[in-house]
Formats: sequence, C-alpha cells, structure tokens
Amino acid sequence: MHASTKEWFEMIQPMAARVPLMIAVGNHEYDHLSGGFGKDPSGVLTDGGFNPVWGDYADDSGGECGVPTAARFTMPFVGKDTSNRTHDSNGVFWYSYDMSNVHVVVISSEHDLSEGSPQHSWLQEDLSLVNREVTPWVIMESHRPLYESQIMGRANEVAESLRNEIERLLREYNVDLS
Repeated sequence: MHASTKEWFEMIQPMAARVPLMIAVGNHEYDHLSGGFGKDPSGVLTDGGFNPVWGDYADDSGGECGVPTAARFTMPFVGKDTSNRTHDSNGVFWYSYDMSNVHVVVISSEHDLSEGSPQHSWLQEDLSLVNREVTPWVIMESHRPLYESQIMGRANEVAESLRNEIERLLREYNVDLS
C-alpha cells in the first residue's frame, strides 16, 4: 500500500468508525500504471488504465488501481431487485443512492466517461431512472470538478474535457448540482 493511502486511512479511521463515509475515487486512489489488462478492480477491461491525451493522470497513488480503496470501503449496491432500478453500481468507482428527497450520483473522474463507455452508459441509465416526484433533487459528485476556476496547469483542460463527455447528460436529466 502506498504511504499516502495508508496515512489517509489512519487519519480518517476515528471518524469513519462512527459516521458513514461516502467516497469518490480520485487520482490519489486510482492510478493504473502497470496493472495490465483485466487487473482494474472496477472491472473495466483496459490495459494500463484510462489515460486520455487531455488528462493529467500521473502516478499519484503509485499505481494502486484503487485496490486498497475498493477493499476497504463498501458503497451502495443498487441491483436489479432494489429501488425499482434495472442496473448495477460499481462499488467505490461509480454508484448512486437516495438520501431523503435527494438522489446522489457518484462517478469516477479517473475512468472513461465517453459515450458508450461502461461508466457513461451506467450514468445515463441511472439518471433516466430517477423518480423526480420522490427525489426531486439530483446531485452528481466526482473527485475532479467539471467547472474549474483555476487557470494554471491542466486543471481547466481536464474540467473542460470532462464537461464535453457528460454535461449534455447532466442538462438532459436536469441534474441540480455537480
């Protein structure tokens, strides 16, 4: 386990033992440098992970592919027989849940979100199944922001590229906050 991952787990342990913690996988959890084809714990079959030309995906986690995070945390699993949904979440990588009158969608900014990708297809189906009479508010969260005020570095380019992939879906399904 990479030192920073271990330190983070130790830091959050007192709180996480008492309070539910809903996480979003980010660059410090997910780098996929040399895991090889089929080694991604999310089940996405890419060799070497997601490395778009516009991305600043490096080796922040030492190439752990999210294994420690996936092994330590259990996120909501919405399967075919629960909540009238017809699709499955993907553990810590992408999932959704309802909290009172809010539907929360958590996506991985570290995985492919292009149209036709497993995550994009899941996101579209998830948003299409939200009953706005029961959950009138929809919030989508991810590690990397879709709207970036920083002008330095590649952060703005990453945000713009992520918007190009999913902003149409967010507008089509009237996502209230992302």
